[in-house]
Amino acid sequence: MATINHLLQRGVQKHLSGDLDGAKVEYRRLLDKDSHHTDGLHLLGLTEYQSGNPALAEPLIRQAIAINPNIPAFHGNLGSVLVAIGQSIEALASYSRSVELDPNYIDGWRNLGNLASRLNKHDVAAQAFSTVIRLTDGKDGQSLGYLGLSLAVLCDWSNLALTRDTILAQLPNLATPLPPFSTLIYDFTPEQQRTIADQAATAIHADSLKATQGRTCPPRSLPASRPQRIKIGYLSDDFQGHAVAYLFLGLLEAHDHERFDVSIYSYAGPNDGDIRARIVKACDHFVDITPLNWEASAKKINDDGIDILIDLKGHTGIPRAQILAMRPAPVQVAWLGYPGTFGGTDCDYIIADPFVIPPEEEAHYSETVVRLPHCYQSNDPKRPRADKPPSRKDAGLPKTGFVFGALNNTFKITAQIFDLWMSILNQCPDSILWLLDHHPTTTATLREAAEAKGVSADRLIFAPRVSQTDHMKRLSVCDLALDTFPYGGHTTTSDFLWAGVPVVTLVGRTFASRVAGSLLKTVGLPDLITESTDQYAALAVSLFTEKSKLKALKSRLADARTTSPLFDAVRFAKDFEQALDLIYAQSVK
Repeated sequence: MATINHLLQRGVQKHLSGDLDGAKVEYRRLLDKDSHHTDGLHLLGLTEYQSGNPALAEPLIRQAIAINPNIPAFHGNLGSVLVAIGQSIEALASYSRSVELDPNYIDGWRNLGNLASRLNKHDVAAQAFSTVIRLTDGKDGQSLGYLGLSLAVLCDWSNLALTRDTILAQLPNLATPLPPFSTLIYDFTPEQQRTIADQAATAIHADSLKATQGRTCPPRSLPASRPQRIKIGYLSDDFQGHAVAYLFLGLLEAHDHERFDVSIYSYAGPNDGDIRARIVKACDHFVDITPLNWEASAKKINDDGIDILIDLKGHTGIPRAQILAMRPAPVQVAWLGYPGTFGGTDCDYIIADPFVIPPEEEAHYSETVVRLPHCYQSNDPKRPRADKPPSRKDAGLPKTGFVFGALNNTFKITAQIFDLWMSILNQCPDSILWLLDHHPTTTATLREAAEAKGVSADRLIFAPRVSQTDHMKRLSVCDLALDTFPYGGHTTTSDFLWAGVPVVTLVGRTFASRVAGSLLKTVGLPDLITESTDQYAALAVSLFTEKSKLKALKSRLADARTTSPLFDAVRFAKDFEQALDLIYAQSVK
């Protein structure tokens, strides 16, 4: 008859081998013998969580904690379970308790940092990620990347500079790869960005195949002759009120369904918002793969016979990039969500335009570049805008003063660009800078930084978070928008242009720094694209000084909203579908 220790050992062996069902059998047998066995309770709870049953896991792990409240891993795993069932605040407390019990508990600190950043508690996140980096001798690439993002949100530029230097120094020696999105905020070259993306994509691919013991989806080839309807699938968790969805809707609603069968694969969970409703209505098949793990998701896409799978996430948010590693479709394409190369070998093509990826930069992309004739970015011509601008008071602005708008996420504001903005304000009396109120620490930091540059903190006005509709309507109060660098405005720039507000941008070599330039070129305002900080500042000051020049730009922009390819969804859809036809033809074997 098996002893408790033997049952525990057998359970752990099966658990480690990936046989979760077998492990659960052994743990239950153990608990039949000793219902208060803390390791048995905890491990059974852990296997339930790993099997996708967090609601079953929670009471088991809580029982283990009630019996022995001093085990860090119990609290850490309870935190992960609570995240899975939507109790993020309690989860944060559980992660905090785990590291209180063991200040060297790396997984606890890492989980605390990840959750705190998602909850906009970036000061907590920065401390947690800093601790992981200290405990791993700077080798934890994931924490290095996320530390930089948290510091960037807080505009803690001195520590951010140190983090940048650490990343470059440790890049060849990292134990885990950097999250590529987190490095777009730095002035890294396209060559460096390609290296970072390749490391991340290669690791994702290897980990995916290891987890499936080398299994991939059954290989499929495209028919030699184009079928009447090419089956395309869009993959993302942003199919709701998200910036990507706002841009994507115009294309989706203009697709030619006689030539393309359009499927949406969403892993964002249920959503009853207006954006989700429009997406569901506009596609042929809306498939919620949220309950499926990534292997089952890939199998579903493969079973559906998708010819071209278009990933809208890249290295943003919490992607399911493992799906791409399973090769569920004969052709896999990167587009829209991530401004750079995916890296590795799991994306065959990237959809761009002549400006965001100039021919001389193609070598820094792992994918074959397919360019649309105008801008790679689609737009929704049904987005709201103000027929009549709201009052300055309603927009939270003072009664007078020229309004420079810089409403990008604060992690895009670098010390260099902020100094440039302060120089512009110093040359433009009776002007204010309109920023996004993202975090109280950031707001205080930027006001202090302004004073240090000789600009009264009162000239920085912070816009509160509001609904997308209200945000779009208030933008028209702005006189001139100022872009960030090296990670420029993307959806934010489109929003300003749609609202009739010109945008001054500074372009570099990277995709992320060139999107606003592509938008301006497409909308017929290439004269707002600059290539140096001196040009940028001089142009902004001249548009403040020469009001007639600014008025003429706004008149051109008003006309462009009805004539430019940037806001013509039907025209964009035709260009996009021609690109898909080209990709299909090039991919036939």
